Amino acid sequence: MRNKQIIIIAFLISASILLTAIRCLPSEDDDCHLHIAVQNATDDPLIIRVLGEVSNSEYCLRVTDTIPSNGMALHYTGAGCIEDIHSSRIVVSPLCIFYICDTNVPSEHFYYDTAELFSAYNIKKVVNLLDSDVVSLQRSNFTIYYP
Repeated sequence: MRNKQIIIIAFLISASILLTAIRCLPSEDDDCHLHIAVQNATDDPLIIRVLGEVSNSEYCLRVTDTIPSNGMALHYTGAGCIEDIHSSRIVVSPLCIFYICDTNVPSEHFYYDTAELFSAYNIKKVVNLLDSDVVSLQRSNFTIYYP
């Protein structure tokens, strides 16, 4: 009986900690956008990639989202509210800069130099969220258009 009470108490404590943590996470609303929509207006599918550091000297472009031809994808910034990124002017995540690429994948996946890495992929557009101000992002409904 005592073990059952301990399990119930442990469960209740865990549940309350989890609920508190969930309430502390930012949620997407009119004042906090966690995603950027990417609209592909071409007949070819595209891939959203972000720079990844494999080790101190190796880099790769990781796939985060696939955008269908003439379609849309939501890209999660992973950095909290986009509005907060702009107010602090600090890039807190490599997901704030993303690369819209075609579906071709080079034979090498890891590179020792980012210049080599970028030249190996067919990057169609580079999007840095800090290059756009919040007002222009709001006007576009937090949507990036390609082309």
